[in-house]
Amino acid sequence: MQMIAAPFLVGALWFSPPYSFLILIPAYIIGEMWVGVTLTILVELVPPVVRTSAVAFYLFIITNIGGNVPLLVPPLTTLYGLRIALLILYPGMYVLGSLLFLSTHCVVHRYHEKAQLEGSEPLLDSAEDFSEEEYVKRK
Repeated sequence: MQMIAAPFLVGALWFSPPYSFLILIPAYIIGEMWVGVTLTILVELVPPVVRTSAVAFYLFIITNIGGNVPLLVPPLTTLYGLRIALLILYPGMYVLGSLLFLSTHCVVHRYHEKAQLEGSEPLLDSAEDFSEEEYVKRK
């Protein structure tokens, strides 16, 4: 979905106001859907014992990487100019993120097929949570 949002983000950098602001509406509706999905997948994949730590680690990484990307604007501006620097860091990172999502999907899909062929148990027993003692027993 981020790949679909990237042209709108290019338009936001290309058009003049107020059109640049209006084109951000579909860009954010389309491009920011991954946040809820990623948190849901993270919560479902990790055991209940480490769920809080996993979400905290995820948010820590996202905040630090996303919060420090603006520091790359001045060096890229001196190399390529401001317009190209913003094109690399704004829609370019959306494209990079969609490629990373696609590669992750391929890895998980391959693992899932391999697990089905080997007849192994599913990664999650059920959608219900169980206590730490039950988790230790199941290990």
